Amino acid sequence: MTLALDALRLHAAETGMDMNARLDGFAAEQRFFLGWAQFWRTQTTEDALRRQSQNSYHSPARYRVNGVIRNLDAWYAAFDVGPDAALYLPPDERVVVW
Repeated sequence: MTLALDALRLHAAETGMDMNARLDGFAAEQRFFLGWAQFWRTQTTEDALRRQSQNSYHSPARYRVNGVIRNLDAWYAAFDVGPDAALYLPPDERVVVW
């Protein structure tokens, strides 16, 4: 996600796109994260989750979203996420891959 977000920022810089312009009330980086969440949105029964965890090496969709974004400083900044939020991770506990 970091690479994709960097690409969005580069595109904005090269084209003069206003990253703060609001569309449906959301700025560009907020829409970026909302798009990621919508892409992985699913409804899964507990039985299906159990089967997936036993038969697949892919993590369930909710972890592909929540497990990733809570490690990205940009997500905290985009939505002004603070310590009282359910997905909050202190900065020293966030994983940085790239």
